[in-house]
Amino acid sequence: MPSTHIIPRILRRQLISQPNPSNPESFILPIRKLLIEFNQQRGTQSGLRTFLSLSSPPPSSSKNPSLYQFVKDFPFVEFVVRPTGGSGILKAFYLNNNRIKTIPVDGLDPNQIQNKIQLLLESSGQKLNTYTRKNSISVSSENAQNPTREDSRKRQLLSCKSSLWQPIPTGARSAGIQDRRASLSYWSKPHHHVNNCSEPDISNDGTPSTIQTTCYHCTIKLNSKRSASDEIEIHDHQILKPCSALPKRTKRSINTNHPLIEPEHQIDLGTALVSLTKNELIGILQGLIQQKPELKQTVKNLLPPPSLESIINKVNEVEKLLIESIPNKRMNREEYIWNRVRVPLNTYVNDCLSSLEISNKSIENRCASKPTSDGGIKSPELSVIYGAVSDQLSLLSYLSHSISKIESLLPNLSTHQPSSSSSPSSTRPSHEHQETGHDLNSNVSYPFQSMLIPSLFQNWKTFIESIHKLIFIDRMIISESLIRKWFSLLDGLSSHPYNPEHLDSNNHIVQHLMMAVRDEALSRFGTIVGLKLLF
Repeated sequence: MPSTHIIPRILRRQLISQPNPSNPESFILPIRKLLIEFNQQRGTQSGLRTFLSLSSPPPSSSKNPSLYQFVKDFPFVEFVVRPTGGSGILKAFYLNNNRIKTIPVDGLDPNQIQNKIQLLLESSGQKLNTYTRKNSISVSSENAQNPTREDSRKRQLLSCKSSLWQPIPTGARSAGIQDRRASLSYWSKPHHHVNNCSEPDISNDGTPSTIQTTCYHCTIKLNSKRSASDEIEIHDHQILKPCSALPKRTKRSINTNHPLIEPEHQIDLGTALVSLTKNELIGILQGLIQQKPELKQTVKNLLPPPSLESIINKVNEVEKLLIESIPNKRMNREEYIWNRVRVPLNTYVNDCLSSLEISNKSIENRCASKPTSDGGIKSPELSVIYGAVSDQLSLLSYLSHSISKIESLLPNLSTHQPSSSSSPSSTRPSHEHQETGHDLNSNVSYPFQSMLIPSLFQNWKTFIESIHKLIFIDRMIISESLIRKWFSLLDGLSSHPYNPEHLDSNNHIVQHLMMAVRDEALSRFGTIVGLKLLF
């Protein structure tokens, strides 16, 4: 009866021959496919190409290796030959958990390739198991029950030591003893722990008579990963040395008290700050201000004024968010629209007001006269004044255009201020509901209508007064073409670009205010370019 693990293979017809009592394990191992890949150009694969060229039916007398013979002997294996652009390989596919084994064959001759194929065909496909041999140690009866590692090591040393003492000729006896004594004196230095050892007595026939228990031993090479019965490697070329115990190695630690490696001396502060990201710098600065609030004003004074581009980009972002939140006026009620735009409208108003405030302070600082070291006063250069005037005009024109666009997208703005009192009790319920909705709309639109638009108009008036002062008081020369560009800009802002038919509606407050700004500019310095205000 064959073994139990052979029966499934018999059913799959994978046996070379039927098992017999003398050899019940004679069966084909479960290989199902053999792939041979070769390169037609590489010179290192000439042996593989020669082996494949001999794959035709050889004559009966030929002894050359041939793939044809393998195909004939193993009909149950699928042989595949495939050209490739890489290295030549033999790849075997097995039925055991779809395992694959690969053998490179570059540089091999046909006979070696034949042996590799035979190896793959006879392989089981199972993963190889590695076994480690351990030396058997004979122990005495007194230590057999509880042997220790030190006792095992001593027994190994004694067995190794006794094998080294071989008979030596009489003539070379004295020379050998002197050499051993010389080597002993060389190794017995003050930094070693040396035990008192005696040499063996040598008889007249050259054989050692007695061997001391504590004598010379071989050099030991220990492996920390081995078991208690460590293996001993004997090197004949190494010199014998006396028994000594290896001193314990003390763990070394870095002296962190050294001033050169203290944390504050490891890296420069400027280099560390440059390597940080924007969010990390903001977090460090906020934490510093929280720990020391008195530094808040110092940090604020050190901050550089924001550029015109950064201010416009910030306003542009909040403007986009506000426009996205405004629904269609024709398909939604006003109460719904005002409720939708409440939060983004407040954010937009706050950013616009802060931009106007920052711009005014920046203009004042750039155009103000500064005291000198000798007690005098230094006036700003003309280029600085021109740059400040240009930045202020660009910001005011951008904000006017943006506010006018938002105004046209919002529902009709109320001309009444938000009321804190409720409607009279004599009013009918329907009118009470209307007044309540009207008050809610006024509360939402109040910051935009009653704070932002008047602040914009006041900044335009301040700008026109500063231009009038520069021309007629400071006697600054401004070209006629530049002044005409300013008036062209004011004309464009005072004309409504969206719906010119409704000039009298409440949603064109910015347009009416810009008309007043243009008239104010004409009355102040329009005569320089030949423009007059028409009443």
